[in-house]
Amino acid sequence: MFMVIFIFLVFGIIIGSFLNVVIYRIASGEGGIVFGSSHCRDCNHELAWNDNIPVLSYLRLLGKCRYCKEKISIQYPLVESITGILFLVVAIARIGENFSTQDIIVAGMISIVFAAMLVVLVYDLKYMEVPMVAIYLSAIIVAIAIYIQVSYDLKEFIFHIVAAMASFLFFFSFSFFSDEKWMGYGDGYIAFVVGLALGPFWAFIALLLAVWTGSIVGVVMIIFKGKDMKTAIPFGPFLIGGMYVAFCLMSFFPNWLDFMKL
Repeated sequence: MFMVIFIFLVFGIIIGSFLNVVIYRIASGEGGIVFGSSHCRDCNHELAWNDNIPVLSYLRLLGKCRYCKEKISIQYPLVESITGILFLVVAIARIGENFSTQDIIVAGMISIVFAAMLVVLVYDLKYMEVPMVAIYLSAIIVAIAIYIQVSYDLKEFIFHIVAAMASFLFFFSFSFFSDEKWMGYGDGYIAFVVGLALGPFWAFIALLLAVWTGSIVGVVMIIFKGKDMKTAIPFGPFLIGGMYVAFCLMSFFPNWLDFMKL
């Protein structure tokens, strides 16, 4: 059990390093996401293998490129660390003491979805745009994972589909009727994945958390950062953050909100 969870943690950190490459190369339009060599974003020098060790290389180099001494974005160790933590949480939540091959497969698929959604979160924060390829990938994988997780129970699976469609339509309507002034169309697709992954009740909790935190951050930016109501703030990261928190609640504190259930 411990070894399986440890493998998820280490594998997650490694995947996090790959996610940084994906985020950068989608934005830059560079090809070779899988096979292209890593290089410094400032001096373009190709990096040695020991400059690419997740988290550790950043610490060893004190956050600076070995060759040009320019600062390396904190995004890199953060994404690597967060991905490792996400994989660890999923492993603990979905792999029990008497784990089966199915448990490991489902945990692996959910971990991949969470990693893909982390790409969406970071990309939306940086570029105010949702990379739809990550959304499509997440929707397909999470649908398969949930169907397996509910033991091929079609009725239970339909509940997840309904939650996905309801979540999508709710946020899509805001985008449609405001002509994307209130939020972008991409937020509706993110909400679809959230609903599909969590089902009706926990999707509602995730979306509620997203609205609350988004509102609080918006008010704080207006008060302390001199922003106004017209300032564009990406809502996708709040939706994805709400999904992560709701997943933790449903996995480790499933009875915490029983009073809200019908």
